[in-house]
Amino acid sequence: MAQSGRTPFGDISNAVGTGTQDTSNTTPHALDQKELKRQRERERYVGMSAEQKDEKNKKRSMSDEKRAEINKKRREARLMKRNVQAQFNENKHPDVQDEMLATGLSSVVNLLIKQSFM
Repeated sequence: MAQSGRTPFGDISNAVGTGTQDTSNTTPHALDQKELKRQRERERYVGMSAEQKDEKNKKRSMSDEKRAEINKKRREARLMKRNVQAQFNENKHPDVQDEMLATGLSSVVNLLIKQSFM
């Protein structure tokens, strides 16, 4: 076996896995931002009254069933509000809705144009 005079792996500058760590996700700037956010949250919590702290802790420890019940009430309230607005719009322009059901959208546009020039 003849030797060529080259040493194997003499230049490993472009070798994969040289032992350096990937610090792209843990840059000092990103860590500083997270730490600053934590510090602001701590200061905000210290400045809260006892009632506010109790309310925050109650919300944090609220059960899933209770949270689902509250969300259901909120959804129902939003739906009621939308229905009231739709009813108001229907009462405001009943002929437009009747025309839309009877003939389609293009005639409704023409009807609205006629009403705007009257």
